Amino acid sequence: MRVLRTALLLIGGLLVVLFLAYQGTVAYLSVREQEQPSTRRVLQLADGRQIALLQPTVGTINPPSSPPSGLPIPVATSLLPPEQISLASLGVSWPVVLGDNENMPQFKGVGWLLGSGFPGQPGNMVLFGHLGGPFATFDQLHLLTIGDEFSVGTAEGSYRYRIRERFETSPSDVAVLTASTSATATLITCSGPWDPIAQTNERRLIVIADLIN
Repeated sequence: MRVLRTALLLIGGLLVVLFLAYQGTVAYLSVREQEQPSTRRVLQLADGRQIALLQPTVGTINPPSSPPSGLPIPVATSLLPPEQISLASLGVSWPVVLGDNENMPQFKGVGWLLGSGFPGQPGNMVLFGHLGGPFATFDQLHLLTIGDEFSVGTAEGSYRYRIRERFETSPSDVAVLTASTSATATLITCSGPWDPIAQTNERRLIVIADLIN
């Protein structure tokens, strides 16, 4: 009986410590976000340039895929996060969750880079997914071609994007994360040979698309 009581006390104490640690972490992140908002990050490029990760304001856009009339495309008036990405040409659809390079989805999902653009809004919406392993979602990204379309859904609706560019770059090339004055989407996954020392692939596959609806 005494052993059981001691075990319960230890478990209770551990839970209290974990709860306090969690509360402390949340408080720290809250303060840091207020002092240095994620939407105002500064990216350090390989050539020494610094680029602010600051998205444009809500309004209208004229992406490269604007209709012949030349009229601006109205964009969403609500800042709603992406919840789903559907790659029709590949026959796949995945949920989207908030994340960053250090916190990839640990399930079959796609990460939305903290601080990047919102669906249907001016700005660069950055989405990334695993290439291989049990959580692979962007393993067929290399099959997409210029002109292919995909959609990104929110709680209020879906937005279509058309691919205009596809290329490979190095993992350190953060220029692909910079903000855009038009509504764009950047899809990122690993590519190239596996680097056993860095524990990652040597290259990154980048797919850039423009809002068309």
